[in-house]
Amino acid sequence: MTISCLFSTSAPLYAQETDSVNKKELDLSSLLNGIRQQQINDSLERVKLQHEIADLKSQNSPKKENLKQQLNEFDEENNLRKQQLKVKVDSIKKNTKRYAVAPFQDTLFYIYNKLGSSLAKDRAYNVVSRIHNLYEDDFVKVDSFKIENSEISADIVYKDLVITSVTELDALLEGKSKEEIAANYLKRIQDSIKTERADNS
Repeated sequence: MTISCLFSTSAPLYAQETDSVNKKELDLSSLLNGIRQQQINDSLERVKLQHEIADLKSQNSPKKENLKQQLNEFDEENNLRKQQLKVKVDSIKKNTKRYAVAPFQDTLFYIYNKLGSSLAKDRAYNVVSRIHNLYEDDFVKVDSFKIENSEISADIVYKDLVITSVTELDALLEGKSKEEIAANYLKRIQDSIKTERADNS
């Protein structure tokens, strides 16, 4: 009777904790999506001004000079926004719970936010599990790991297996492109498996 009571009280508590984590990560994703959308809008606005300037035939027309001035002012404002954005993103990163991807003791990288229905903790656990499985398979050729890029993510893959994905939101937190981060993660994963195999051969 006591045991059943313990289970009945712990289950709702676990569910509440999971819901709380899920909400925090949803809020984080929403915030990062808003920041990313602002970056896209700024980029599109700059391209639009550049095209308008290029379309004007006259080199010294008042309209062209006005557009150039608008572009300069836009760049100044954009630089200021980038500085403010970096401070904001650094603060978000500092105050967000992170989960280490450490398949062989040393941490390869951290995961901060969810992807689809997978919470950050689950993402990290799944990546570690995949790396372990690849390490344990003697037929796996580490140098065959590669990066496949798409609009939404840069995926580190081996054959049909996606080892991990780097999204635009992951990249935003690191202040680099998703392709740069994926290349860095790929090397770390490859090196970690090679080192572990060498140490245990």
